Amino acid sequence: MRWWATKVTVVAVPVVLGMIGVGLLMEWASAPFAAFSYGSMNTPEFETRGIIPAAFTALTIALGVSAGIVLRSTVMALAATIIVAGMLVVVLGLFRPHLLTPDRIVNPVALSYSGTGGFYPDARSWYLDSGYLDAGGTPVDFSGSCPALDAGPVSTTDDQVNHTWSDCLRDQGIVSEYIDYLPAERRTTLQLAVAGICAALTALILAAGVVVLRRRVL
Repeated sequence: MRWWATKVTVVAVPVVLGMIGVGLLMEWASAPFAAFSYGSMNTPEFETRGIIPAAFTALTIALGVSAGIVLRSTVMALAATIIVAGMLVVVLGLFRPHLLTPDRIVNPVALSYSGTGGFYPDARSWYLDSGYLDAGGTPVDFSGSCPALDAGPVSTTDDQVNHTWSDCLRDQGIVSEYIDYLPAERRTTLQLAVAGICAALTALILAAGVVVLRRRVL
């Protein structure tokens, strides 16, 4: 166990500290472009800044160490680590939008057909979802298309087109539209949430490796 702990510490600590430096360097290098940056909470920007590179590195090291104990083959352990680590990055990326409760902005639905879909809270925010609501605030399953208009021109005047569009919305019970998003200032909180999940997984994987090692030795 002393041998295992020494090897893990000697390898993991300097590498993880180095990745913290890389993440902070990326944060510093991107700061001058923050006003022009879009999607800082999207992949791959999110995974390459702040504490996230270090969190994923620690998780990958834990996978490699435990895979080596279980498989007892360097090549197989490397292959398994690459595959599983890649899958975890993808899964965490898919799960990330659900870690924080999003903000919601609601606007009265545009009664002008040409004015649909024209509002957005902040270009630097992370867009999550959008749709339509009824009078009670319940989401309405509406694709945004109106069969009467999709079938072809209903009139040569904009007023009649808009009238057809408003009738279509009324038939669906739609009174407003919404956008769910995370403001840019919540990126640090999101990073801490993802890093916390990675830390928990790292501890569990290392613990599983220790259990296998102790059973094998005993």
